[in-house]
Amino acid sequence: MEKPRRNYYHGLLTVFLAVVITITTASFILAQRDARIYPSNIVVGGINIGNLDKNQALERLQSSLFSSWGNHLQLLIDGKIISIPLALLGIEYNPVATIEKTDKYLTEEAAGNSILKSVIIRGKTRQISPVLSWQEELITTHLKQVKETYDRPAQEARFVIKAKNYEYIAEHLGLSIDLYASKDCLVKELEAGLLGPVELVYNKIEPRLTLDDIKNIKDVLAVAVITSYGNGNEMDDVLKHFNEQIILPDETIHINDILKINQAETLTNSQLKATNLVIKAAKQAGLIIDQDKLQITNHLKSAIAIAASREDNFICCQIIGESSNKTTKISLLREEEILPAKTAYVIDRKLSPEKQLLISKGTDGTVINMYKVESGQGKETARLLLAQDIKPAVDTILAVGPDRIKK
Repeated sequence: MEKPRRNYYHGLLTVFLAVVITITTASFILAQRDARIYPSNIVVGGINIGNLDKNQALERLQSSLFSSWGNHLQLLIDGKIISIPLALLGIEYNPVATIEKTDKYLTEEAAGNSILKSVIIRGKTRQISPVLSWQEELITTHLKQVKETYDRPAQEARFVIKAKNYEYIAEHLGLSIDLYASKDCLVKELEAGLLGPVELVYNKIEPRLTLDDIKNIKDVLAVAVITSYGNGNEMDDVLKHFNEQIILPDETIHINDILKINQAETLTNSQLKATNLVIKAAKQAGLIIDQDKLQITNHLKSAIAIAASREDNFICCQIIGESSNKTTKISLLREEEILPAKTAYVIDRKLSPEKQLLISKGTDGTVINMYKVESGQGKETARLLLAQDIKPAVDTILAVGPDRIKK
């Protein structure tokens, strides 16, 4: 019984020693080979340098790295990929340093296993990135150009008035690239031998106005109208500054800031007329006015919008917001009445009684009234005349003979 057992263990030992000897011998043979050529599973910069000696590997890297690993650096900003040629950034491949990096990697891979080194390093593919060199000044210069191109200010939500309809346009975040943090990320990527995409570091810029701020601007709170003759184009330019201006709750705005003029500047006649109109409407809406400082403060619960426009010889201002009175609606109404032209006669003694001659053709006149109208449940409940513009009729002049006109 003892003898068969000894034979069994003796057989196991023999197999084990045979395996060890085989592996050791294979490792020794591979080590001799690896001193001359690289293992078949080594890929550097996307290039397989297996079965090549160092000189052959160096030549292959020198000729193929640009095509295999890339000739552009890729940057990622806000979901967009930007490709910049390596030459513009002074980025170059260093094949010699790449070979040294590869040798060091292979040495460290099998550290502590010197006997089995050449066996251990074989197996799955080993990917090694190339060594890069670059010029920091060029990188900084091009990052500044990228920043100038892709930085953008925040876009505020907008309240737009079209005819009698309102539109609400959503806000957009602004973007500002952090130049130095982005450069640090880029350098780390290059130190790792990588060409991106490198996500640049940027800050998001929040807009002053969002859609939530203006979504309740729906009701006319106050209206004011005055007549204004002459300088129509100049007045239109002034009104554009006021129109669709938003004032948030507990916010104070300066008229000079709206008009984009210095505090020391004197208002023109058009600016003064428009300012007084806006202030008049703002007071009616319950806003706080500082006449000396030309300031308007909104202490209402929601944002308000200013609607300012010119219509014929009228300039109109409406304050639009969220009304607490849901049963009464305020609107601006224009009514026009025609004043028919009359006929006037002049005597021309050269004409016979049955003859008449048109001297000048008359034109009808008009009376235009602008009203503030209050209504409830679809019915008008109050009307207030705000302004009136009268254009008199011009009589038609006829010349007639002396006996045509009876006294």
